[in-house]
Amino acid sequence: MYYADSHTHSIISRDSDAPRADMAKGAIDAGISEICFTDHYDILDIDGSYNPYFDWAPVRQEQKKALDAWGDRIRIRSGIEIGNVPTDFTCGDRVQQEPDLDFVICSVHNLPQSAGGLDFYDFHYEDPDTCYRHLDHYFQTMMESVQWGHFDTFGHIPYPLRYMRDRDGQEVNLGRYQEQIRAILQVLISKGKGVEVNTKNWSPRIEQDYLALMTTYYELGGDIVTVGSDAHSPEAVGAQIPRVYDMLRSIGFRFVAAYTLRTPHFISLEG
Repeated sequence: MYYADSHTHSIISRDSDAPRADMAKGAIDAGISEICFTDHYDILDIDGSYNPYFDWAPVRQEQKKALDAWGDRIRIRSGIEIGNVPTDFTCGDRVQQEPDLDFVICSVHNLPQSAGGLDFYDFHYEDPDTCYRHLDHYFQTMMESVQWGHFDTFGHIPYPLRYMRDRDGQEVNLGRYQEQIRAILQVLISKGKGVEVNTKNWSPRIEQDYLALMTTYYELGGDIVTVGSDAHSPEAVGAQIPRVYDMLRSIGFRFVAAYTLRTPHFISLEG
């Protein structure tokens, strides 16, 4: 089976200290056939500060080192994860002018500036009401992002639950947001954009989140699915990707997508 891990981070991201060459070796060790580095560019930084520029020079250096070390053993792609684009859509467009860019993930990590701008990770959630106030902002920002649409796939839609529910133990869910999620998925489908299954901190509850999400996406006619570990260290590359392939196959999907120069190639789930 050809396994593609389309969401990984390296030393270029503020929250990883792993060289890309080490991450590529981790992918080989995990039986991954293709890895894409999607280091962070959050237009609102983790503390809510405005971050209008991204420096591609260290990315090029790291990518070359990875290709020189392991390019004959594994396909190594270079992408980016753009976060919080409604802060300044021009930044989201400008960063994509890099030649040889393979893949763009769009995501939401932060509250909007009007609500303080902090990353969802930065809160300690002590009650469900706070969670739902933040989720209201989250899905509004997500809709603004997908309507912009200048990306290839939308990343980790259940993201805040990592911290609200799985870390801080609040019994919250996405039930009240199902109509908004359906509307978001319909916009993505209409624009030919994909949806990511993200395997970070995979658990039975996260699997159920994605099973529900991807079933809805499939029933609406969505057919572009990317899969990524969101790994920030070599040992995490490729985590649970075979299991996710099985889940997608059970829903009815026949392919997953990976990208080269912003063009998808489709990987059969039939082996």
